[in-house]
This record gives sequence, C-alpha cells and structure tokens, in this order.
Amino acid sequence: MHTGSTRFALAVAAALALALAASAPSVAYAQDADDEPQAAPAPLPRDPARALQAADEGRKLEAAGKTDEACAAFARSQALDPLGTTLVLLASCHEKQGKLATAWSELGEAAALLAREKNAEREAFARGRARELEPRLSALVLEGVEGTSVETLTVDGQAVPKPAWARPIPLDVGEHTLVFAKVGAEPASATVRVPGGAAKVTYRVPTLSAAKVASLPGSGDPPYLGYGLAGAGVVGLGLGAVFGVSALSAGSDVKAACDAQRQCTADGLKRLDEGRSAGTLSTIGFVAGAALVTAGVVLVVLHKSGPPARGRGTLELLLTGRGTF
Repeated sequence: MHTGSTRFALAVAAALALALAASAPSVAYAQDADDEPQAAPAPLPRDPARALQAADEGRKLEAAGKTDEACAAFARSQALDPLGTTLVLLASCHEKQGKLATAWSELGEAAALLAREKNAEREAFARGRARELEPRLSALVLEGVEGTSVETLTVDGQAVPKPAWARPIPLDVGEHTLVFAKVGAEPASATVRVPGGAAKVTYRVPTLSAAKVASLPGSGDPPYLGYGLAGAGVVGLGLGAVFGVSALSAGSDVKAACDAQRQCTADGLKRLDEGRSAGTLSTIGFVAGAALVTAGVVLVVLHKSGPPARGRGTLELLLTGRGTF
C-alpha cells in the first residue's frame, strides 16, 4: 500500500528533480535513473487477479460518490499489483479528497512506472495531469537554510533531503510536524498548518541549543540517607563515650567498696553490675556508631561520584562483607 510517508518522500524527490531541471516547461522529473521517483515496493505478494477486483471495486465506489472507500480500494489494488494505470486512478481519487501534494507525487511515480512499462501515451497523460496540479500545490518554504548548522529535517516523521530545503516542499492541506536536529544538540520541533489555495507557508530554520548533559546520580538532591546514617552513627559514638565514662566511674567505685579478696559491700556489688552494664552499652554504642558513620560516608561518596560499574556488588560488599559480582 502506498502510505502517506511514501507519498511524502516522493513529493520531496519530485521537488528535487524540479530544481535540477527548472528550464523545462513541465513538472520536471530527472531523466536519469538515479533522480526519477522510484515506485515503492509492494508490501504484499503480487496478486493481479485480486488487484483487478479491487480496482473495479474502486471505480464503482468512486462512481457512487464514496471517495474515501474508493481511494482505499485503489490503494489495495496498487499494493497487490503495482501498475502505473492504477496509481493514476489513486492520484485522481486523492485529488478529489483535496490531497493535492499526495496526488502530484503519485502522478510522478505513475509516470515513472508507465515509462518502464513502455506505455508512452499514459505516461504523457500522467505527466500532463501533474503539470495541471502543480500551480495548485501548497508548500512549505524554509528560511535561513543557507549556512544553517542543522543537519536533518523530518516532516511528519519522514526525512527531507537537505538539498530540498532550498525549494518549496509540497504538502497536503492540514497540520504537519517539523523536527530539526543535529548531532550534539537538542532537537527542535514545530507544528505548521498548511492552508489550501496554493499557499506558501514560511518557517525559519531554528538555531539549535547544545544538548543537555545527562545528570549523574550524584548531581541531584542531597544524599539525605547518607547524612542520616552518619548522624545516627555520631549519636551512637556519643552514647558509647557516655556509657564508657560511666563504666570507668563505676570501676573506681568498685575498687573503693571491695577489698583485695574482692569481698564487696552491697553498694559495691550494685556498682559492679552497673559498671558491667555500662561497659556493654558503651561497646554497642561504639560498634554501631562506627558502622553507621561508615555506611553514611559511603553513601555520600557514592552519591557525589556516581555509582561504580558494579555498584550493587560494591555496596553489598561494604555493608555485608560479601560482594555479588
């Protein structure tokens, strides 16, 4: 099936050919094989019988005033068996729909097909119809083409060769999306509305800004988790120090309340138990605090430098002592 994208590409090719042969009085297609519009390959296996049936159906629908259905039937016929004559019928149908640029490019393709089919009479007819449509075409005219650093342009997702930018680019009536791009720059897009009546819509090729560098994981919000863990670790170390001092104080009291044979008064035994508990809590505070401070520092460093190539394994190794690589 001849899709809208195929027809747009053909319109661009035809515009280029016109620029190369501007001295000719007709819609000028290049005379060598490299420049003339090429027929798009049929997406379906050739089936002449079904193609003929679809073309006959299209004629009946068109005669009944069912233009949209007729165009679909002609397109189906062309997909089943690409022929210049069928493409002329499809172009005529699209002209009735108001898709003049599409019809114009299809007539150019039909002329190329008919030339290869050695059908000079119908080839001349297709070229003549294209000449008649040409003055009615609406087109996009790009300004600021000369010297632009923009490298690519797509219209409705289809690439437009850069040599074609200097000439009017035929487009159907309606909205079209333009995307300008180049390596190392942010693309710029715009929507233009093309009216009928052989209108020429101008649009200036934009200046593209440098592409934004993707931010590293460490360049965003502050590493709150790392700061929190480190803060909790500092608190743990502080508690360890407090209980450590308490344990030392209890030890001094025990020495005063106990004799050389460790016979202690009731107060001495109480202070002994308190000292042991304080010593245990001090050890827990120091160990947990050191671990939390270490984990917090690791998270802050990883956040600022970005994750290493094996970030998950490295982090697991630091926190658990066993890496997953």
